[in-house]
Amino acid sequence: MTDTSIIHQRVLIVGDGSTFDQGVTNLLTYKTDLVVSHTIYTEDQGFLNMLKSDQPDVILINESISLDVERILQLISMHSLVKKLRIIVVRLWNSVIDIYERIIPAAGRVSRSSRRFPIVEVDDLINVVNSVRNMEKI
Repeated sequence: MTDTSIIHQRVLIVGDGSTFDQGVTNLLTYKTDLVVSHTIYTEDQGFLNMLKSDQPDVILINESISLDVERILQLISMHSLVKKLRIIVVRLWNSVIDIYERIIPAAGRVSRSSRRFPIVEVDDLINVVNSVRNMEKI
């Protein structure tokens, strides 16, 4: 019997369609009970539509040369669900991730509060993404 009262966290992975995107998506899909979706960022309106339809708890951005993280953070700050979101930025070339808990639009600019967190093992990333509601545990 399955407990239907469990609320699964929703994670939207945003990337450029790379093998790294697919690896992170597969990792979180098959090693967790998270509801994972993936989108290839191509333009602002498509991304905003995906954000609105998925209403994720976490947005995981796979930073790359072709993906403008600053632009994505700016777009997210304009979304009405921004206060509920945690944004995690991962990079293939660096084992330190950025965790944004608060993105606050102010006077046309974005004020961000982030923490850096080293990823040593695969489970470290899973734990960070899984700990959406319990940030103090990481």
